[in-house]
Amino acid sequence: MKYFLLFIMMLSLQLFSQEKYIEMTNEDGKTILIKQDKRIKIVTEEGHRYFGRVNIIDEEHVVMRKDTITLSSVVKIQKRSGLKSALSAVIIVASSLAIPAGAAYVFVDSSLAGAISGSGLVGLPIGIVLPVVGKNYNKKHWKFAVVNQ
Repeated sequence: MKYFLLFIMMLSLQLFSQEKYIEMTNEDGKTILIKQDKRIKIVTEEGHRYFGRVNIIDEEHVVMRKDTITLSSVVKIQKRSGLKSALSAVIIVASSLAIPAGAAYVFVDSSLAGAISGSGLVGLPIGIVLPVVGKNYNKKHWKFAVVNQ
């Protein structure tokens, strides 16, 4: 019985807790929510760029890596996926290994060496650009606000 009451109390705490989100709304009424502690990139009016996990303080301020940013000074927000970053690292390493492997394979079979080196030369820029590519939510088309849900 004691464990059952403890379980009910823990469940009720979870049900009544509110999470903070950054709400982005465009002119068409489309809404996108970003949870607290998600990886994003923020660009401010002053030109400062912040990368990392976002922590929401109040309705007007967020913190990224010990820097407090006012939401009214934000020009652009971009979601940053951890999967993209990890995949990018794998592609860069594999491509970096394929280039010298293709050059070394010239001595064994010259027809296959070009394909191996070529795949490395094509994969390297893809791995570099992959984390940068993504949808930008610009202040011109989107309104930013902090909401509790």
